[in-house]
Amino acid sequence: MWVWVPGDGNFIAPKNVGLPFGTHGTKGLKMEVHYNNPSQFSGMANRSGVRLTFTRKLREHNAGSLVLGDPAVALQGVPIGQGWSKWDFNCPESCTDSFLDQNITVFANMLHMHEAGERMVFQQHNRKGELVQHEFVDTYDFTQAGGYWVPSDPFQVSSGDSFDVTCYYNEEQFGDNRTFGLASDDEMCMAFLWYYPRLPEFPGFCGAHLEQFVPGCGGNYTYTPLASESDVGRTFGIAGPACSTPADTLGSAAPADVSAAALLSLLPMSFFTMFIVLAVAPF
Repeated sequence: MWVWVPGDGNFIAPKNVGLPFGTHGTKGLKMEVHYNNPSQFSGMANRSGVRLTFTRKLREHNAGSLVLGDPAVALQGVPIGQGWSKWDFNCPESCTDSFLDQNITVFANMLHMHEAGERMVFQQHNRKGELVQHEFVDTYDFTQAGGYWVPSDPFQVSSGDSFDVTCYYNEEQFGDNRTFGLASDDEMCMAFLWYYPRLPEFPGFCGAHLEQFVPGCGGNYTYTPLASESDVGRTFGIAGPACSTPADTLGSAAPADVSAAALLSLLPMSFFTMFIVLAVAPF
């Protein structure tokens, strides 16, 4: 349903989109919290939480989510590679062919890696193989924000479309043989998309090692070692210790009207809270 990472603000959907609750919608929620406490502090109180805003006036569309790349962290324990590296994850057209009987509109896209992440690219191709959407973050900095909200206009997804998610890593700055996994000093490669109208039969996951769980939505992935930073393909510039850029968040660019059910905001966070997932509970 929703994901929070460090640097995030409120999650606000478009004015015609919301999340249904009650008799004909969600009846329970489950919140999962990931912590990063490398200094082993003790005696700390956890005040993490979320605040939801409701309205009795239903919006035109229900929202759904789609996670691409390595949604299940199926590569857990696999080294990202020494030095600079590139990992490409694919979501094949068979996924949208199987589950999309109408076009959907993506209104938010968050790109997510961890500490070794340097650059990330999202691409969408139509059935003809033509590139129809290209989004990226040239300089990814996990210390500034745990996810990058792409500042783009809403875009359409149709049956037969496919997706590619590419993550670039720099392991040489750590030199500890980092692997994919759940911890902050492990790595991830995921693109979180929110769309409308929600398709109840669409599982919302497509990527590495998912074929047995979501037929048609299992994607390929490849690893490519890179010789140096120059192979990352940045088009803007490189990170520098003196550079400080305000994080781009959906909340900062969202409309001022937050009176409806699409707003999800955070209660005060413990300083070592690293990751929060809000999901529909199975009851």
